Amino acid sequence: MALRHDDGTDTWVDEIAVLSPVRPEGTLRTLFKPGDTRLVTDVDVRFDAGRMLFAMPDAQKHFQIHEIDADGRNLRQLTPSGQHDVHNYDGCYLPDGSIAFLSTAPLQGVPCKRRRDRRHECTA
Repeated sequence: MALRHDDGTDTWVDEIAVLSPVRPEGTLRTLFKPGDTRLVTDVDVRFDAGRMLFAMPDAQKHFQIHEIDADGRNLRQLTPSGQHDVHNYDGCYLPDGSIAFLSTAPLQGVPCKRRRDRRHECTA
């Protein structure tokens, strides 16, 4: 959820939660909530439901792919920070165990004229 401030900026109030049991009367339990106001998006659950991926901005406000265990432990950033104006997002698990994601790393030309995202892979 985004909260709009008078100065036009947004503050994100996001979390990944688990509903158990999966019924209207179930209870929500927070699995992951960033310590600040970063957007958490593009969640993808691994085939065995043991881990999940999501995209979240790093300290430089560039989106990076993160992974966390299904119990909320072992949070780690999979894509590297420190690449000027590079965002990595929309990760998904592939059947062979690797991870595919989109990146603006191969950006060519004027960004506002044409967007060129490329699929990348990594191993977790």
